[in-house]
Amino acid sequence: MTLNQATETLTAQLNLIKVEFREFCVDNFVLRQIDDIFVNAGFTLPEENFLSVIAHRNKESVLTT
Repeated sequence: MTLNQATETLTAQLNLIKVEFREFCVDNFVLRQIDDIFVNAGFTLPEENFLSVIAHRNKESVLTT
């Protein structure tokens, strides 16, 4: 196996893990818990993206109630 093939295999496996982790979080946590987990692990989210997600979710909750 070449280095390029190994990298492609690893990338595909990492993408699968990311999807599985996202599904686990959606099924088992509320948004505040997910945010706390990533913040405590040292991840940051650009402020403009975070605010747009909150605004979008608030709009959805108003439309569904």
